[in-house]
Amino acid sequence: MVRKDIVRTRILGSMGIVFCIVAVILITGSILQSPAAQQTIIPSEEAKETIQESNITNVSVLPTETIKEKQKLLYILHRSESLFSIVDLDKNETRKEIVLGKSPQEMFFDAKTNRMYITNQLSNTITVIDLKKEEVLQTFKAGNSPEGIVVTDQKIYVTNPSEDTVVVLDKNLGFIEKDITIGDNPGSMFLSQDQRKIYVLNRGSNDITIINTDINAFIDTWFAGDHPEHFAMSPYEKFIYVTSLNGLVTIIPVKQHKDYREMQVGLGASEIAFTPNNVLAVITNTDENTISLTSLTREMLLGTIDVGVSPSDVVITQEGNIAYVSNADSNTISVIELGQKIRTAEFSVGKDPQQLILREN
Repeated sequence: MVRKDIVRTRILGSMGIVFCIVAVILITGSILQSPAAQQTIIPSEEAKETIQESNITNVSVLPTETIKEKQKLLYILHRSESLFSIVDLDKNETRKEIVLGKSPQEMFFDAKTNRMYITNQLSNTITVIDLKKEEVLQTFKAGNSPEGIVVTDQKIYVTNPSEDTVVVLDKNLGFIEKDITIGDNPGSMFLSQDQRKIYVLNRGSNDITIINTDINAFIDTWFAGDHPEHFAMSPYEKFIYVTSLNGLVTIIPVKQHKDYREMQVGLGASEIAFTPNNVLAVITNTDENTISLTSLTREMLLGTIDVGVSPSDVVITQEGNIAYVSNADSNTISVIELGQKIRTAEFSVGKDPQQLILREN
């Protein structure tokens, strides 16, 4: 009997141990699975909406008023009509005309102040236009027969061809501070990017005067070729191109101005524009009703394109693919596709369009 009791006790003990082990396993499993049991199961359609809403909240949306369309405006001087016009190139139509002094000659766009400065030769004045309001802001006296003009942060410089001088004016008050005597019959001017030098073309003495704006005095004179008409500085201020009515272009390296070259284009060669990538120069040929396309790197004529009657000025877009040409005697603007070397369009503007400035916002 004692032996049976011992065996029974051992069996019951073993069963108790087994039950304890099973209980531990069940309790542990229940603890491990409890978080999963607390999760909420989202139906498939509701899950999709939740994902979409989450994505939307992470997207940065620009306010509507900060998104502006790119706009191209063409500013035109109408010399015989004494007008300044603003053309919307998206619509190819004039949106505003502003009356100037008599016989406006040249204009300079001051990007810092958003103003246009225009010389009026027969009125002996400068008209200042606020381009934001598109109205005349000021009128200054500018000596006798003002023609070329450049504007720095502090001063206005104007050529007086009748007196062979450059007049220096205070930009804010408009009074004349100084006259600088230069060459014979000065015309257009070019301002260096750092505003420290002004290049002046003297048509009567066949040269270019360089003025130092720090001291407001001329510091050098360069030969500009025979019978110069207009000139322009290439991108990065590497070369000066000087045109003459006989069709010759004098190319002057800025760093070695005595090593100039000549290139033949069309008769009546006048205004010049450059593509921003410093590859092409486009020149108006007033007597042939054409423009010449020339290579800046090879310094040679690449092609000639017919435009309107008496082309007077040319400007090129920032992309360098489109040129606009003013035709003084046909009262039109020609649109040129430079890559294809063709005239793609022509539209009417006011009478006698002359100098152009292209502005792309």
